[in-house]
Amino acid sequence: MLYKPRKQPQIITGLKSLLKRLDYQHPVYSVAAEHLRRNEAGFSGEQFFDKKIRDFKPNIPHALIHDLCLNVNGIFFQIASLLITPDAITIFEVKNFAGKLTIKNDPTQFILGNTVISNPITEVERKEILLNKWLQIRDVSLPIRGMVALAFNNELQISGPLSHTVLPAQEIPILLYRLEIKQHAISTQNIQTLANMFVNAHITYNPFPLIQHYDFTFNDLKTGVFCPSCAQLGMIRARRSWSCLQCNYDDRNAHLATLADWFMLMGPNITNQQFRTFANIQRSGTSKRLLQRAYLEKIGHTKNTSYQLQTFDKLGGLIN
Repeated sequence: MLYKPRKQPQIITGLKSLLKRLDYQHPVYSVAAEHLRRNEAGFSGEQFFDKKIRDFKPNIPHALIHDLCLNVNGIFFQIASLLITPDAITIFEVKNFAGKLTIKNDPTQFILGNTVISNPITEVERKEILLNKWLQIRDVSLPIRGMVALAFNNELQISGPLSHTVLPAQEIPILLYRLEIKQHAISTQNIQTLANMFVNAHITYNPFPLIQHYDFTFNDLKTGVFCPSCAQLGMIRARRSWSCLQCNYDDRNAHLATLADWFMLMGPNITNQQFRTFANIQRSGTSKRLLQRAYLEKIGHTKNTSYQLQTFDKLGGLIN
């Protein structure tokens, strides 16, 4: 049973927002574009794994959790996917490598093409240790095993035995079916209880505002409202709606995506003046009215008034 599906990482939405408001010649543009490429590739690989793991539908109680982030003694660790079965917990490290992958043992090396890359088995071992500590704090004792799932069909060459299973994602369900359950270490009810414990303990990573992680200023950003239809910048406010001069599309709420851009890029607070400047709104009364209708928390009074996004979980309501 699936207890937690995978969602697109917020950093992907944030980086797209940054890139569309930066000039492509800005020094940060190429850096952000590469980070976006890596995040999208990683997410695509995880989605591929999710699709393949759906083939695992055993006649035993089980719980599947995707994209789990936990904290143990101030150390955060993220598990791509976690499976609880009666005999053990299996954690999956999903990798999206493109090209020929050679894995050598003694010592273990992952070589992509001709380049030695970070060893995902080491990542799995670290997470096994941290997960075991997390469970011990809660008086839970279960065997933990880790696997590395390769998202797409690489040319794979493995020389010598490895400490952990490394397989293409489409072969993982077959392997799981073949694993023999010799001893039940956890009951059906406790599988459900433990799965809910994991989901309730999950910590959503908040990458915002991006100005804290990338070297840009407000003056580097393109201002204005993007058209939801043709994606052109420069909608104008007229007759209680936004109009696109390029495709003539009208939208009453096009400014909400602009607000979302601000919160992702600059921070969770915005003043009337900042919104007027960022959205290119001429009248103060218009920007104030739009802010008041955006379900933001009003902070302060008169000239010191600002509007705050209470949690970044509400960003989706602005974007969508």
